[in-house]
Amino acid sequence: LTSAGGSRLVAVREFFTGFQQTALTEGELVTAVLIPAQPSPAAAFAKLSSLSVNDWPCASAAALLVPTGRRRERWELRLGLGALAAKPEYLSLEVPAGAPVDEMLEAAQRAADQVIDPIPDVRGGVDFKRRLGLVAVRDAVRGAWDLAAEPAAGSMRGSVPGSAGEEDSDVQRTSRRRWWRGR
Repeated sequence: LTSAGGSRLVAVREFFTGFQQTALTEGELVTAVLIPAQPSPAAAFAKLSSLSVNDWPCASAAALLVPTGRRRERWELRLGLGALAAKPEYLSLEVPAGAPVDEMLEAAQRAADQVIDPIPDVRGGVDFKRRLGLVAVRDAVRGAWDLAAEPAAGSMRGSVPGSAGEEDSDVQRTSRRRWWRGR
């Protein structure tokens, strides 16, 4: 953020402070957005809209699975939720590497349900958006899981079901190339 008085860095988790409110002070502008390389290619995003595909989302979720521990015996599941509260929400869960996907999906939904507090509007009421938010979380986590299960996931290979002996699709190869370029 830059103003006549100088510049400062603000993490995106601190930038959004409330409904339609940000950490910008009077006279400041956003002059750059720095996006670090992600530590894993196992990421997915789900956007659900009620009025049309091009409409603002009434629920969105991003999921990233990152192997952790000396022997990569655990994963950190990072979740970003949008349009489900007054400001974007970030969650982090630790998951054992051998955990069944259904267990991970349920844990992610339970954690997300604690912070989902939608604002009713023309796109839907609170109950509708809450249910849709949990679907977005499930879709994003499932998508990240599917990418982690690919042979392209490098160090995560072999730690999830379905990772041995599968052929890469064009989408998988393209995703892997993008991830390696960003490292």
